[in-house]
Amino acid sequence: MSPSSRLSPSSRLQGRRPDVGSLAALTEWSGLDANRFLVSKASQQDEYGEVALEQVTALFRADPNLSEASATAIETTLKVLYAQLRKE
Repeated sequence: MSPSSRLSPSSRLQGRRPDVGSLAALTEWSGLDANRFLVSKASQQDEYGEVALEQVTALFRADPNLSEASATAIETTLKVLYAQLRKE
């Protein structure tokens, strides 16, 4: 028996992507939306920036040392800076 035949199916597939049929079966079984896994690199990068900004601004809004107006000013400044400095 070869060493690879003793490996579990999941360890043999480590680092590989499922084919379309397998992806469909897995998403149907799990109840997950397949579109979550079928996104372009560009949309992932855009989403990352949006999520990061949301997380950072939420921290400022939760800071008891900042007024609502101050937190809004920081949020606006960060959004403008991010839009100007991000890679196109």
